[in-house]
Amino acid sequence: MDDIARRLQEMIGPKIGFAPAEVPLDSDLMNELGLDSMDVVSVITEIEEVFAPVTLREQDAAKIKTLRQLAAYLTEQLAPHTSGALA
Repeated sequence: MDDIARRLQEMIGPKIGFAPAEVPLDSDLMNELGLDSMDVVSVITEIEEVFAPVTLREQDAAKIKTLRQLAAYLTEQLAPHTSGALA
C-alpha cells in the first residue's frame, strides 16, 4: 500500500498546493484538504488511468474519505491483477 499511497500523494499534492510528502493520509479529502467536486472527478479519472484496470465505482468513491482509505481500496482492487506477477 505504501507505493500506492505515495502515488496518490503525488496526484493530489499539486491540486491542494502541498508537496506530495506533506499530503496527510488521514485527512478528509474534501473537508480538510479542500478538494472540490471537480478535483475529485479529476482525481478519479487520473486514478483509473494510472491504476488500470481498476475502475473506481461511484458507490465506492462516495464511501472513501481519506487517502489511506483510497490506497487500501486500490490495493484490494489491484490484488487479483498482481497476484501472479510475483510468482
